[in-house]
Amino acid sequence: MFDKSAEPHPSVARVYDFSRPVWVDLRELYRAGAGSTRERASLRVQAEGITLDQRAPGVLHAWMRSTRGDWLGWVSYVVDGGSAFGPLRMRHLVPRTALSPRRPEETDEEPF
Repeated sequence: MFDKSAEPHPSVARVYDFSRPVWVDLRELYRAGAGSTRERASLRVQAEGITLDQRAPGVLHAWMRSTRGDWLGWVSYVVDGGSAFGPLRMRHLVPRTALSPRRPEETDEEPF
């Protein structure tokens, strides 16, 4: 997944040989921000839309630091895409504030 020949300094990145289980707080990750609406979603959207009001089990592959100094986790996890999309596999950078440790036995699902 990462080029091991160019090992980054620990103050910039920490890559793990074995992924670590984490919880991804989707409420924190996808907080309402600019461009979002404060309107209540219709019943259809509530029943069939993407579920973001939960924690998702994930795996942390590495920590990376932005030029602003923020730590970001390179994480894999699955979001419930509702009846319209089904499970959505995600793999991207997640802010440290949206991640917390997870014991492996807390779920038997590995995202991918």
